[in-house]
Amino acid sequence: MKRLIILCIVAVNIISCAKPAAKDMQVDYPIAAVDIRNVAINDDFWLPKITTIQDSTMKFAIDKCDAEGRMENFLVAGKQKNGKTKGQMPFDDTDLYKIIEGASNTLISSPNKELELLLDSLISIVKIGQEPDGYITTWFTIDRLHPPATWVKPSKKLPPESPVLPMSNWSKLPVFLYWR
Repeated sequence: MKRLIILCIVAVNIISCAKPAAKDMQVDYPIAAVDIRNVAINDDFWLPKITTIQDSTMKFAIDKCDAEGRMENFLVAGKQKNGKTKGQMPFDDTDLYKIIEGASNTLISSPNKELELLLDSLISIVKIGQEPDGYITTWFTIDRLHPPATWVKPSKKLPPESPVLPMSNWSKLPVFLYWR
């Protein structure tokens, strides 16, 4: 009797885990996803908001990142400039990534050559701070023994020594002059 009960339990488990047939999974839903590149926004509601983001929000965000040393951190990490980590949080780099993402999203529906050039310069700055193996966290690259936040544990592994490379015109990068 025990064997029969165990066999029934196993059979029920196997049957309940079986994948349903494809025809059973079809759902009658009239809405389908559209590739964002196939969307054109030309109305009086969203287009002005996108333009405001491109003209004002991006300017404010970039100026804020510049004032707080976000871009400079990438230059220091890439040995293009001397200095220490600016900012108090280990995730400060992400502010620049979010600007790049947000601006890129606005370009899909509202092309803007100036903003594209700005994004190219921001991406160039980020690339400067990237380590050869692809790793990119500026505070860690600059001084992994002294994290910007007390709750972050320092790395015990010392970085290899490398000299600061001269780059006398780092401040002439387009991002620093874009809205000045």
